[in-house]
Amino acid sequence: MTVHSCQSVVQKYLSHRDLCLGLKSWRNTAAQSELSLLHVFRKAYVSDIQENISRLKCKTCVVIGNGYSVINSSLGELINQHDVVIRINNGPVKGYEKDVGTKTTIRLFYPESAEFDPADEDPEALLVLMTFKKRDLEWLKQNLYDEKRNRNGFWKLPPLIWNVDPSRVRILNPYFMHVANMMLLQPTIKATPNAKKGTYPTTGLLAVTVALHFCDIVHLAGFGYPHANETQVPVHYFEKGSVRVMSDAPHSIDVERAILQKLSDLGALKFLKGYR
Repeated sequence: MTVHSCQSVVQKYLSHRDLCLGLKSWRNTAAQSELSLLHVFRKAYVSDIQENISRLKCKTCVVIGNGYSVINSSLGELINQHDVVIRINNGPVKGYEKDVGTKTTIRLFYPESAEFDPADEDPEALLVLMTFKKRDLEWLKQNLYDEKRNRNGFWKLPPLIWNVDPSRVRILNPYFMHVANMMLLQPTIKATPNAKKGTYPTTGLLAVTVALHFCDIVHLAGFGYPHANETQVPVHYFEKGSVRVMSDAPHSIDVERAILQKLSDLGALKFLKGYR
């Protein structure tokens, strides 16, 4: 299994419209209509991600979720073939190379999930902070400028010492959080009976939103939490915690599952391994 060349995909699905959200080469009116609200934001890209990414004529992205489903997938070689590889939070590479690959272009994280060792990361990777609160920016500044650390105000203590090259750090434009929450998540929650209210997007949904803006072809691997009755299946490929640890999490897992499945059905993205 290999990544389809951009040239062949563009020739097969050549469109007269230059769309955002990974649909630039897709002649699918249903997908275009479903995602038309995002068209007005087509110029709101994250700046300064990497010049070579923006210069690519056609970009293939893969977002690596932290789901247990990636174990024994043997997707590592395929993942490395993508132009852009996006990882989330503290999902490790070392020790899992066969299943998750070794290449990292972007790692999205927030202070509480900055448990990964930057020294183990791809030296070309950019570390992109998602800021949910003022304290997140203060934490970053204190680390980058070696100031006195203050870890109050976090739901989980972030690293006290976080040795990273400042030139590799970026801050995610809040625009992407707006899109993921207000244009994808909340409308779906309102339209879903008995959906969990008062929630916000997972890092995974935010990462998918970023990928759909940057790339012509978007693939996902390691997505999908275990279902409620699968209590013996770990949530993450690198931890043993079961789905019970998600019971108090402020996320609508079932709703996000439906969102990603719909995007797949519309042709906006593709799962490299069966979605749970």
